[in-house]
Amino acid sequence: MRSLALVLVLTACTTESPPPPGDEVTSIVDHHEIPVSFNNQLDVLFVIDSSPAMAPAQTRLIAEYRKMIDVLSTSIGGLPDVHIGVTTMDARDQGRLRRGAFLADATRFAWRHERNYTGPLVDAFLPLADVGASGSAVTEPFDAMMRALSPAVNPGFVRDQAYLAVVVLTAGDDQGATPVAEVARALKSLKLDPSKIMVSGAFGACARDGLTATAAPRLAALLEQFPNRNTQVSLCDDDLSPLVALTGQLPRSLGQPCIESRLAQPRECGAWLVDPETDEQVLLPECSSPDAGRCWSLRPDDAACGTGGMGLHFQPVVFPFSAKVMFECVVATD
Repeated sequence: MRSLALVLVLTACTTESPPPPGDEVTSIVDHHEIPVSFNNQLDVLFVIDSSPAMAPAQTRLIAEYRKMIDVLSTSIGGLPDVHIGVTTMDARDQGRLRRGAFLADATRFAWRHERNYTGPLVDAFLPLADVGASGSAVTEPFDAMMRALSPAVNPGFVRDQAYLAVVVLTAGDDQGATPVAEVARALKSLKLDPSKIMVSGAFGACARDGLTATAAPRLAALLEQFPNRNTQVSLCDDDLSPLVALTGQLPRSLGQPCIESRLAQPRECGAWLVDPETDEQVLLPECSSPDAGRCWSLRPDDAACGTGGMGLHFQPVVFPFSAKVMFECVVATD
């Protein structure tokens, strides 16, 4: 699997000029500005089979949906800025999202949490994903997928800059007539950069606990159109969470710059976060212990900074929002 692209602006480091002779100024400040910019937006569409063939799998699928949400929520850096929607592949639903809405959850600057639901994410997701098994026996996931991703059908769900993940679960195959290559082209056309699209599915011939799934060559052919950005499992597998594991590849690491100046002792350093959009500032304290959160630490880092070099490290090592980290230390003058 290929990691998606990350834009990380390198550390800008400046040291103020030595002070003029006299008693007024007695120190030099080493200043680092560490802008971090990344795309943390992820839109996830679940296209779920509601045909009678899915009836034997209903109870097990509820448990599997819990696992999927857990994987989304506990990936490196935590839950990204997500939109999560569910539609069925029943032609009568026309690709409309279940309950006419999608779940939105994001962590903004300084870890402010914004969401459009209450309670745990999994509790909000399960009623959407529990589609039942009373839908049409004719399954058309390709048509449902493209309709659901249309702004005319589900306004606001798909964002221009967001990564897109489509997850298909079915006991059958697509029974539509549109050539697979044409469907793939239409899906890729939704993004200027098609590498921002991931497709996964639980399908293919299998039998378990009364569930009988058939071969799905059209779905398999669609996934092949997204090399390194697809995952296929069997609907009969014990664990379906790999369907969303690919979304954890959104890289969001914060840089770890090196401090090259000889610092004054005892050390006098400070750091704060700056919102690149509003210039709001929030203090980022020094870590008081190895397991402290939302803080910084200076420690020897020979691997990254050379022998005897000091590395500036952050906790968490991944920020769920874009920010500038301003870091200053008093430099030794003797």
